[in-house]
Amino acid sequence: MSEALQLLAMEFIKQAIIVLVPIVVALIAKMAVDVWAKIKAAKPDLAEAIEKAAKFAVSASEQVGLTAEIQKTSEQKLQYAVELAQKYLDAKGLKNVDVGLLVNAIEAAVKDADYPHVAE
Repeated sequence: MSEALQLLAMEFIKQAIIVLVPIVVALIAKMAVDVWAKIKAAKPDLAEAIEKAAKFAVSASEQVGLTAEIQKTSEQKLQYAVELAQKYLDAKGLKNVDVGLLVNAIEAAVKDADYPHVAE
């Protein structure tokens, strides 16, 4: 394959990625919303417990992130929040809750909390 053809192919792939990534992300977000709606309908008590755990964990991780002792990155805060939410749910007798559900609930709680420094 000639160098010009390789460059053309690479540019095409780059442009395709630019177009396709937002579409894929939107589809994944839509699927997550649909799954959450099904869980809320099928197991409202579990969904409520997960939402409470997420709000508690977000609040706690934001407080830890603001202390002079440790400035946590958003990934560290998310990991900390997931761990806190899991401990909260374990204490409520709800063990082995899917981490993906917790992450989605925590991200929703962050958005709902409307922290001024959180980008949308």
